[in-house]
Amino acid sequence: MGYAGAAYLADSVYLWARQHSLAELMPADWSPAAGILESLGSLPRLALLGALLREGRRTSADLQEALGREQGETTTGQLYHHLRALQSAGLIVQRRRGEYELAGVAVIPILTILAASLSLATDPPVGPPIDVPQPE
Repeated sequence: MGYAGAAYLADSVYLWARQHSLAELMPADWSPAAGILESLGSLPRLALLGALLREGRRTSADLQEALGREQGETTTGQLYHHLRALQSAGLIVQRRRGEYELAGVAVIPILTILAASLSLATDPPVGPPIDVPQPE
C-alpha cells in the first residue's frame, strides 16, 4: 500500500510519500490511528482544517470566525476544545500564542484521507472485488 502527494498551499510546497507492505500493515496495532481518525470525523474540526488548508496560518479569532461561518455561532471554549483535539492528533501546531497552522508532515496525509473518504462517500465501488491470483 502506498500513497504520495504534492500540494502547493498558502505559499508552501508539501511533498510526501509513504509505503507499507500488507505484511507489515495487517498485524500492526491500529489503535494509534483511532485518535487521528476520530479527530477527522468531526465536522467542526474538518472546518478548522479546511480554513488552515485554504488560508495557512490563522489566529484563533480567524479560526473562530471560519468555524462560525461553517457551523453557526461557536463559543471560545468549543473552539479550543477542537483545536486541542487537532493538536493532540498531531495535525496542527501552535507556533505563537493564539496562532495555529497545519503540521507540515500532516498536510498530504490529511488530503489523502479526505480524498479517499470523499471517493468512498460519492463513488462507492460497484460490483464484487476483482479476484487477483496470489503469487506462489
